[in-house]
Amino acid sequence: MLNELFASLYETLFYTNDFSGDLFNENLYTIIGLVMVVTSLLIPVLYYKIIDTVKFSKISIWLVFLSLSVIFNFLFCYMYSYNYLSALGLDYSSGEYLSFSFINAFYSLLVGFLFSLILKNFSTNCKKVPF
Repeated sequence: MLNELFASLYETLFYTNDFSGDLFNENLYTIIGLVMVVTSLLIPVLYYKIIDTVKFSKISIWLVFLSLSVIFNFLFCYMYSYNYLSALGLDYSSGEYLSFSFINAFYSLLVGFLFSLILKNFSTNCKKVPF
């Protein structure tokens, strides 16, 4: 069920027959999608609830936190899918892994931004960030 949900999201922006089929068949969409959602939630929770100081109540600091989530998700997606599919003897070009990883990073940015809009309302000092 989750595999179909994440597959429809990822394949809307990037689809190649064999590569996407193998990602789907090996349930990599579910694993990578869940990691993306969880980290995109944890980073704003860290910023708005755990750190939540006046010193960090700046758009530049918020952008650093959001960027950390995007970079982590890009790297995790690339390394996990590459290592998993390579271990199965499936060889794909780095362009396919990069494209998939950029799509994952984009969704991480989008989901992280949406979580920020929700979580900022529960912050004491950072509720005006990003706006």
